[in-house]
Amino acid sequence: MNSPNAYISYFRNLASNHIPSLGFYIMDINEVLESLRSGIAYPAMILINYNGNLLLRNADNPINEVAAGFIIIDHVLEQDDFVSEQIALNNSWERGRRVLARMFYEKLKGDEALAGFNLNTVKYEMMGPLFDNDFGFMFTWKVDNYFPVDFDKSLWLDYAG
Repeated sequence: MNSPNAYISYFRNLASNHIPSLGFYIMDINEVLESLRSGIAYPAMILINYNGNLLLRNADNPINEVAAGFIIIDHVLEQDDFVSEQIALNNSWERGRRVLARMFYEKLKGDEALAGFNLNTVKYEMMGPLFDNDFGFMFTWKVDNYFPVDFDKSLWLDYAG
């Protein structure tokens, strides 16, 4: 996932093709809060973290190390309903596991978008209650991709000739 657009498109596609489909949101807190007021689609995938570091381990192989992740949440109607909270957590865990399994499968198939995905970097955290009595899991990982540093003089007025 070499660009923010590729990252968002990939996960939007996963959310819409999951059975049952997952509501898809990007972790803009205003979007999530607005959706809570107007009816968020549960279960939901909330895309988080697209940040990273540029690493120059050697001069001919600059690396873009991207931190990425998502949250899978489900809603519990009654506060302090421990049984329903456990069901929401278990279902969210399983949905997140399915997403990661698909990512790993597609990486093994050679999907270029997942070339730098490494299952060994995945971390997860149980979450809840969030927002409006939502429970789920956050999954984060790192992806290493080549970072092109080809310099095109024609794109600079002081170099164009």
